[in-house]
Amino acid sequence: MNELIPSTGQPRPGEGQTANAAQVWRAKMAQLGKDYGSFTQLGRKHFALFVESGMDLVVTFDNAARLAAMGTKGLPLGTELAQQHGFSTLTFMSAGQTWFRDSDLFAYIDRLVDEGFFDSFKRVVFCGLGPVGGYAAAALSIAAPQPELILTSPVASLAPKDAPFETRFSRAKRLDFSTRFGFAPEMSAHAKALYLIFDPATTMSAAHAALYRGAHVTKISLPRHSPLIERLAMADGGLGDLVLALEADNPTARLRQIFRDRARADETYLVNLAAQAKARNHPKLAARAAGYTPTR
Repeated sequence: MNELIPSTGQPRPGEGQTANAAQVWRAKMAQLGKDYGSFTQLGRKHFALFVESGMDLVVTFDNAARLAAMGTKGLPLGTELAQQHGFSTLTFMSAGQTWFRDSDLFAYIDRLVDEGFFDSFKRVVFCGLGPVGGYAAAALSIAAPQPELILTSPVASLAPKDAPFETRFSRAKRLDFSTRFGFAPEMSAHAKALYLIFDPATTMSAAHAALYRGAHVTKISLPRHSPLIERLAMADGGLGDLVLALEADNPTARLRQIFRDRARADETYLVNLAAQAKARNHPKLAARAAGYTPTR
């Protein structure tokens, strides 16, 4: 499913089941918003779910099509933060690969700023996973005063002048990254702290990471963890552990430890590590990785 079916109009032939799943999911989100905060459709391609709880706000980004495919079980990233940790959450969801580049979404953010929404919280944390989520979190974080950011493998921009090295995302490059909220490193330059987690062995991730500069930026390199970083971010403990890590005496060390521990419990990571060690003629490391039993 590439795109969430709009709430108006008739589904195309063969899409009845998809449309129904989208409607069920949308009804679930609307009820959550009614019960705990608000659910807003922003034009045809974006949604915002606000769950009000504590004085700490966590802003996340998700894909509505992914969630709609799960029906009533399709809860957006960050929902557990409100349930388990008492954080307020604001989740932006896109219908398709929009990269959150949309005037209706921008207008909604402008309204939140004008109403003092972000100012009403003691602390604001933006979490963005993957190239799209990481980019959106950094680019839109300018709406909040001195936010903290947790980004995994973020893109800085897809504008040719900013990222001429980028060879991925050919369709997304048709979007306009040269106007408002376009260059994510600049939009996040005011952040209190920005933690950027990436695999330096992945050329594109490393190139984009290099564009995030400043005293507020801390880069946490996880060699040989791509493309599992996003999955590890959502593993046991979820985003909650990552957000709580920002309260540690040494957030950088704590975040690194969380990802390392989760990697050691991930069978795919261990299999990949064993294969890489064998290919580089490190039989002892390969045997160790292959023989490691993840704890459950």
